[in-house]
Amino acid sequence: LEIIGINAFRFCHALKNLSFPKLKKIDNYAFMNCSNLNIINAPNVEYIGSNAFHRDYQLTNLNVPKCTFVGTEAFRQTGLTTITLSDQLTTLGEGAFMNATNLDGDLTFNELTTLKGSTFQNCIGLKSVKAPKVTTIGDHCFSGCTSLNNIEAPLLTTIGYNAFANS
Repeated sequence: LEIIGINAFRFCHALKNLSFPKLKKIDNYAFMNCSNLNIINAPNVEYIGSNAFHRDYQLTNLNVPKCTFVGTEAFRQTGLTTITLSDQLTTLGEGAFMNATNLDGDLTFNELTTLKGSTFQNCIGLKSVKAPKVTTIGDHCFSGCTSLNNIEAPLLTTIGYNAFANS
């Protein structure tokens, strides 16, 4: 199995733990509203589409170390505490982790040049972000990130509206 298509498992509440060793692409809405999905191990996934895991409240751990593309709101309102993405991640969609309130710790994005709007909005456990190539932080990107205490973005030139509001 190399591709999981649009809406493939949407609203599949019985899914809990999945492993896809050869999977390359998880398309838009593929696992949206899978209320009991807890862990996905997909070590070869390179692409995660928009809203792929939106509202998967029990999803706590995602291991996709080759993923270079994450779509809009892909992990919005999940229970993620940890995620493993590629060091070569080039695209992180708007609102990708919005309201993932359990996301904890430090994140590093070596290749991103933009952190789009609402990317981490209300990620109250997020403590630190390192993004050495980022030049732009979008509107509301870190608003509501009450634990955030460190941003390393030495090339930063633009900070958007309410980017750090209530943080």
